[in-house]
Amino acid sequence: MMRTVLTLTTSPQRMQHLPLVLDALFDQSTSPDAVYLNLPERYRNRDAYVIPAWLGDASEVTLLHRVDDLGPVMKILPALEVETDADTLLITVDDDVRYPPDTISALQTAAQAHPESAFGSRGFNFTNIGQHLEPVRGNHASCHVLQGYGACAYRRRHFDIERLHLSLASQPEAFRFSDDVILSNHIASRGVARFTIELASRLEHMPWGDEDSQSLKFLDGGTHRRYETMRQWFIKEGEWCVQDRAVTHRAKHKK
Repeated sequence: MMRTVLTLTTSPQRMQHLPLVLDALFDQSTSPDAVYLNLPERYRNRDAYVIPAWLGDASEVTLLHRVDDLGPVMKILPALEVETDADTLLITVDDDVRYPPDTISALQTAAQAHPESAFGSRGFNFTNIGQHLEPVRGNHASCHVLQGYGACAYRRRHFDIERLHLSLASQPEAFRFSDDVILSNHIASRGVARFTIELASRLEHMPWGDEDSQSLKFLDGGTHRRYETMRQWFIKEGEWCVQDRAVTHRAKHKK
């Protein structure tokens, strides 16, 4: 069985809610080999973290500390630095979702059958109709972008960590709030296809995700506007990879 790790990040405000999320991750039908909680020194380089005693004593969770906050992509970046085996499966999860018990096993099954691809339970396509995004659901359905909240599974070899860091450094800092697009575009540039899978039961969205004024869905005019701004920038820079060349060509000449 391939090594499988779970990796996530959180904010100081949501730290108190982590036990509910972690309980669901530890209650999976297949146990992960490691769980990483990745924390910058300061959230959005402002707010300090206070590590609760229960987390410091939790042997099942490995804390990875980094100085700078590079946004929600922190859910995987530090783990990529410590997990170096090309075959390792890294599953990213969000801190405001309780995942059904078959999440790990379903993603493992898909990854074993198609090791060259990445998977998640939720995805979307860009349609080139205004700022419209088309949700993608279903078993082995192709998508442009894997949505982080649905849990995403990547092989370590899908990433070039140096190139990913260089890409983050060259992009407008506001793009860092859109990790779904950043990660899918990066792996697409390396020839990695993205597909959705079906889980046995529904994801359970936690209320603190909707009540958090710092939630990504409220930033910069909302998710759809941010994604479209990013797409146009990547197209202009010649770095847009999640859509085929014909679609990208049409989008470029529609501007």
